[in-house]
Amino acid sequence: MSGKNHNNIIYGRHPIIELVRLASQRIFKLLITESAYKDLKDELNKIPANSIQLCSVKELDHISSNKTHQGCLAYIKEKTSIGLTTLLNNYQSKDTSLLILLDRIEDPHNLGAILRVAECFAADGVIVTERRQAPLSEVAVKSSAGASHLVNLVKVTNLNQALESVKEAHYWSVATVCNDLVKEKNNSQIKKIEDAFQFDFPKRCCLIFGNEGDGISHLLLCKADFLVTITMSGRIDSLNVSQSAAIFTSLYRARI
Repeated sequence: MSGKNHNNIIYGRHPIIELVRLASQRIFKLLITESAYKDLKDELNKIPANSIQLCSVKELDHISSNKTHQGCLAYIKEKTSIGLTTLLNNYQSKDTSLLILLDRIEDPHNLGAILRVAECFAADGVIVTERRQAPLSEVAVKSSAGASHLVNLVKVTNLNQALESVKEAHYWSVATVCNDLVKEKNNSQIKKIEDAFQFDFPKRCCLIFGNEGDGISHLLLCKADFLVTITMSGRIDSLNVSQSAAIFTSLYRARI
């Protein structure tokens, strides 16, 4: 079996065990070393025996391009995708609903970590662009620790149009920003920046997170209903985007 399509492969013991626990039907072939199988046998009991194949470390090294596979690697079925219209229709009657919109997140580790945050804080969906965005690669899947198999991930061609649709579905949009980046883009269209620790999060909320270097694009900032920032208290004046996502989503849950 070819290992070239890494988007359909996950590797590492924890991500595979999480997938077995949450969606074992998506695994159609598990390659595992004899020693790893002895360690994990009881946790792999949901996988049919004919889907498990013992192999050598050398074979796994080759398939995973020498990634840290920890003695196991799984070929998985594609997760059923969901469109933006379907997502919005599914949650139109909920009084409380959280969506996350990602603007050009380029690091697959960050994408995976944000998906994990989205699952941990029960976001109803994550919206990404099809271009200029880290793919849901094996790195992102592993970083998500199983969350990528649970979260509704919606791919759109135009984030600005997607945000308009989200707002029409009665969500308030909250752009998460860094003061300095907004000042560089500032004009009369940019709103005042509010403190996340004082902000009254709307119950139907779409949190927007921007590119690791440039932040949120100017047009999205202009379309957002609110601009909110995390005030820093220490000597380091910025957070990783996935860390920001964890703080904003936890604040949202704490306030509603």
